[in-house]
Amino acid sequence: MNIVLIGDGGHGKVVRDLILLHRNYNLVALLDDKYKGTFTKDNVIFGPISSVDQIIKLYSDVKFVITIGDNKVRRDIVHKLNFPKKLLCYAYSSDGYHKSQCHDWSWICFYG
Repeated sequence: MNIVLIGDGGHGKVVRDLILLHRNYNLVALLDDKYKGTFTKDNVIFGPISSVDQIIKLYSDVKFVITIGDNKVRRDIVHKLNFPKKLLCYAYSSDGYHKSQCHDWSWICFYG
């Protein structure tokens, strides 16, 4: 499954590590407004959050993970981008083990 991370800070690095642990997941893009333009490095697209539509056009099977630690900012991004619920994911680590778990809409896991 193709994964796009929105937010390239500390929380994003943790989620990126989770994705790299799973062979079924392919990190295709890292979006953060600290990037003013779009570029590719090591087969990963980097760019501003406004690149979401471009990514959706490039990949038919893509899930987005909002990797911003601040709950309010994360919620604001979800509302601003108006994502269909089926495109959202959330990954977490608990008890020292890396896990991803399916929940209801707030942060849907990697499973379709």
